[in-house]
Amino acid sequence: MTDRTNERRIEYPDCNAGSGDGDVRIIVPWKDDSGEYTVEEIWHLEDCPEYTLQQILSEDGVRRARERHEWEKEQFPRTLERFRAAVAEAGENGQAPFARALAELVEMQAEDTERGVSLGAFVEVLERHFPGPDGPARPPHG
Repeated sequence: MTDRTNERRIEYPDCNAGSGDGDVRIIVPWKDDSGEYTVEEIWHLEDCPEYTLQQILSEDGVRRARERHEWEKEQFPRTLERFRAAVAEAGENGQAPFARALAELVEMQAEDTERGVSLGAFVEVLERHFPGPDGPARPPHG
């Protein structure tokens, strides 16, 4: 892994936007699989169809993320309660799902030790190993 940053400038020919024209600039930082950091600088006119599409998709992504987060906050207490009830009732034969769920969560955490396992990941793992009476709950847009 390196600390080098690559820069890429993209000017869409359809709208002829550029840095000196007071046009819309979008900066997109990301890290590729090799560990290289890249910053893309993308220029558009405000009425560029590509920019409009990017805005629509971005707003839709934000809406979906909010809906998913609300679902996670709503679902987690129920899932956690079922997990706790299963722990309380577990005998010798009931320990396998606990071990699998714990192992799955440990593996998720091990994949990226710089971040915690998200609430959504906890909900998904617990739903998989301790489904409700109607089967695992399904998140919106998931």
